[in-house]
Amino acid sequence: MQTQATAYMDNFLKLYYEIFQRNRAELAGIFDDNVSIFSFEGVCCVGKENIMKKLTSLPFKSLAFVITTTDTQPTIDNGYISMVVGQLRTDDDPPHGFSQIFHVKKTPDGNPIVLNSSFRLALHSQ
Repeated sequence: MQTQATAYMDNFLKLYYEIFQRNRAELAGIFDDNVSIFSFEGVCCVGKENIMKKLTSLPFKSLAFVITTTDTQPTIDNGYISMVVGQLRTDDDPPHGFSQIFHVKKTPDGNPIVLNSSFRLALHSQ
């Protein structure tokens, strides 16, 4: 069961970050109007419309993700939770560490729906 969860989420995460880098607007299909919740640097968005407004309004033009590691566990009701750690680079900025969690449910036709996600840069201020 763990191997299936890891394989499913590895495929999902690869696709998610590829689409995020290429055209964030294409991510709309993985969020639900009523149940999806996404936190980005402490700003919480509920529902597909609000999530997509946030994601498409991010100010950078170019973006590159490098995933360092992921940990995935199955949850009830055909769900999976994954913790992602990696680096990203936006525009001409130096690379920054980030972490992101996903709670994804697999629909009966096998497609993913993001129930919850939270993204944070690994920045430290003094």
